[in-house]
Amino acid sequence: AWVEKAATWNMYASAKPWEIAGAKGSLDRDATVIGSITPSSTGPQSFFISPAVVQDWVDNPASNQGIIIADEINTDGFDFYTRESSTVTQRPQLTVHLVSDTTPPETSIDSGVSGTVNVSSAKFAFSSSEIGSTFECSLDGGSFSNCSSPKEYTRLADGAHTFQVRATDPAGNTDSTPASSTWTVDTTSIQGDPVMVGAGDIAGGTNNNDEATAELIRYIPGTVFTVGDNVYDTGSLTEFNSYYDPTWGTEKARTKPSVGNHEYISGSTRQYGAGYFDYFGAVAARENAGSYSYDLGDWHIISLNTGQCYGAAEADGSIPRCGPGDPMLVWLESDLKADQKSCTLAYFHHSRWSSGSTHGSDPARAKAIWDMLYAYNADVVVAGHNHNYERFAPQDQNGNRDDARGIREFVAGTGGESHQGFGTILPNSEIRNSDTYGVLKLTLHAGSYDWQFVPVAGKTFTDSGTAGCH
Repeated sequence: AWVEKAATWNMYASAKPWEIAGAKGSLDRDATVIGSITPSSTGPQSFFISPAVVQDWVDNPASNQGIIIADEINTDGFDFYTRESSTVTQRPQLTVHLVSDTTPPETSIDSGVSGTVNVSSAKFAFSSSEIGSTFECSLDGGSFSNCSSPKEYTRLADGAHTFQVRATDPAGNTDSTPASSTWTVDTTSIQGDPVMVGAGDIAGGTNNNDEATAELIRYIPGTVFTVGDNVYDTGSLTEFNSYYDPTWGTEKARTKPSVGNHEYISGSTRQYGAGYFDYFGAVAARENAGSYSYDLGDWHIISLNTGQCYGAAEADGSIPRCGPGDPMLVWLESDLKADQKSCTLAYFHHSRWSSGSTHGSDPARAKAIWDMLYAYNADVVVAGHNHNYERFAPQDQNGNRDDARGIREFVAGTGGESHQGFGTILPNSEIRNSDTYGVLKLTLHAGSYDWQFVPVAGKTFTDSGTAGCH
């Protein structure tokens, strides 16, 4: 910065030369001309500085490095006086004309929702015609309250909604005609083929990653699924209400969950699924030990409870409530026999196959399930437990590639709790990622399905494809 008492034609400070003598270099001055005069007579002269320039100095004081008064075209001579002039009337004066601002700002909605949507969330971005404005928002005719852009609403009821926002400028003028947007929520409408979206290993209260993935599911219509370890560390009802409910819980009304080991046997006070069943209610199928099924279009969907699979392994390597002959397996076989749909998808917490270095494949909890699903020609399995993303080629009950009737497994433990890496890569692992939170979106067509891994904002990894049913 230049120093007033040290500035000369050649120097802007002691021993520091201008880029070009006379402060004529591009580094010496801004290219913007803030005022000019063309004298027609001798005597004091005045020039006008635009309010926009002055306002910028007020808003950004660091941008004001002083004014260079330069004689560009005069050949007759020009005398400049500084505040050190012995004649007071010759010293430069700054005259500020204050103009009362009575004009209100214009408020604009820059992005948002409109028409009919089948998600229960809405987000609006907005702005003002005047810098420094504050905002107030209103939903459905309610009172205006302070807000900032973007403004998001969740858990909206089906029906018509109206969002309004108004700006108030620094002078206190409020827009008397708020910007407005009207839309209709209809979560019962089906637009195209059914969609499922979800992940596992989600909320723990130690970071905001679950909010980032919740932001994704709020704006992807369809059925939300979870693949266990919905909340950490013990799966208590308090943890569900404190950590899961504010994020993924905004979509609870359309969620079909499954349960993991953390809801059963984690922590010093084991819940054995109590918090999970109390939070999700009837949809969690407590009466059937947490396993249930439903149909979406041409697909039969099965949610299983491998969180209950704890204790010592049995002779066949399985764990109680997950081995052959177990009540869950008996129910599963009965459900598969009654399945009349052309495609079948099952989801549960523990991965039958995984290249993960922390947990990896879990045949003790998932082998009997996988074998039965394979025997009844299931098409897709989605699991979690491993905190990463991995997609496998279709495989048989022994992990051999089987394009004719094998099951494709997706590991989607990417809900937000943490990341876990990979160890030895299994033969039929087709793609993996261990540093991106996100959700798996499945579009279920008649006789086929599309998959897409949707990453959180700021990440670029994705995975997509399509495949047919058996």
